[in-house]
Amino acid sequence: MKLGGFLDLMEAKLRQNDDKGERGWEDEGQQQLLDKLCDEVEELMGALARVKQDPSAIISECVDVALFAYFIADNTHRAALELPDAPEEEE
Repeated sequence: MKLGGFLDLMEAKLRQNDDKGERGWEDEGQQQLLDKLCDEVEELMGALARVKQDPSAIISECVDVALFAYFIADNTHRAALELPDAPEEEE
């Protein structure tokens, strides 16, 4: 699978959840998002552990994991932009 195809799947999954707010993750704390990421990793592990693996289910769980990692990165990036400039250290 090419990265562009994976990104398309991520975008499609985001669109499925538009009713929750365009960027609903912005209102969630980092720990809450991390907990959800861990839940998604567990779901991925379950999909991989099945005797009869379903490739579409595995890929869907991978998309979920990637989205929650993105949500954490996005919130971190936005928070860093809101911080006042740190004073320079004196030598």
